[in-house]
Amino acid sequence: MKKNLISNIALSIFILSLLFVLSNLSLFSFVPHHYLSVVFFFVLYVLQSMFLFKKGTTPTRFASLYSLTTILKLFTSLLFLAVHYFLTNESASSKEKIYFALFFAILYFLYLIINTKSQFDQSDEKKSK
Repeated sequence: MKKNLISNIALSIFILSLLFVLSNLSLFSFVPHHYLSVVFFFVLYVLQSMFLFKKGTTPTRFASLYSLTTILKLFTSLLFLAVHYFLTNESASSKEKIYFALFFAILYFLYLIINTKSQFDQSDEKKSK
């Protein structure tokens, strides 16, 4: 759990810092939705990690709960994108909406890869003990 939490904190700080620096250098213009996306994924993956740590006591149960929480994360992420699309004012161009969707998808897969690796490294450590 600690390893997963540390990796999520480090990844989130890195991405938020990168967004801040790129925005201040005027290389890209990031709206608050970009920063909110990072916080969204941080919270989502920390909640998943805590849930799996508490409830995933056996390997079979862990695998089942991991699959369930991954599906829930996917639907929650789709809901976030849909809400963003409908709440974004009409002055935002479709190009900006596409860029945000790409940014969101990249974040989704980045967090997914790092957390999956972290979760299964952690579960392998439990098995070997």
